[in-house]
Amino acid sequence: MCEPVSLSTALMVASSTAAVYGQYQQAGAQTDALALQRQHQQEEIQAQADERAGERVKQARAERARLRVAAGEAGVSGISFEDQLYDTYLQEDLDLGILAKDSRFADRASDARYRSGLAGVNRPSVLGAGLQIAGAGYAGHSQGLQIKTPSRRVTDDAT
Repeated sequence: MCEPVSLSTALMVASSTAAVYGQYQQAGAQTDALALQRQHQQEEIQAQADERAGERVKQARAERARLRVAAGEAGVSGISFEDQLYDTYLQEDLDLGILAKDSRFADRASDARYRSGLAGVNRPSVLGAGLQIAGAGYAGHSQGLQIKTPSRRVTDDAT
């Protein structure tokens, strides 16, 4: 049979080790969930940016086609027509630049939320875990000593 000091110490250390391991697993699960959420946000931001850019390109092409048809019907050509076409390309490029900038800002905001979430994850440090386990070992040892050497009771046998 094991002595009470060793048994109590081993049980406390094992219990504390299991608790620390559970904390590590929970922190890992939280980190994984945050990373997956961040990945999905990036995909959504990119999909929205691609959709908006595609719509803007279609709009610019339609505008240039309308200008070409109107110029052809009116028999207009030359520098003023070329300037109008050039302006549609310029506006398209400006709008696409704004959409790209907005996408970068949305991605930065998503990254900031991700990092903030990571800061909130309670991941025990190696030193803290070691101290917690060592403290549990000490407490178990002390408890075992109390079991091994029971306190003397004063009995009243003199009656």
